Amino acid sequence: MDDELNKLPNDVPCPNSDCRYDHHAEGANFCMLCGTLLYQRCGDCLSANPQYAKFCYYCGTSLLELRAIQEDEEEIDDEDGV
Repeated sequence: MDDELNKLPNDVPCPNSDCRYDHHAEGANFCMLCGTLLYQRCGDCLSANPQYAKFCYYCGTSLLELRAIQEDEEEIDDEDGV
């Protein structure tokens, strides 16, 4: 995959409406002030997408489906006490 397509900008504001910090370190995945996830990785191509994205900008994979699977796995882990 082309590294330029997957490079994360460092001036994206935090999606947390109470924070909105916008001077993150290059390549940061989480806000350094509040800990909110800034980007999510596509499960198919591993491209970084904004946290609010519904589809991967690079390959078109539905990120909503990936989030639903992740949430289901987290619920199962919580039930198992992990």
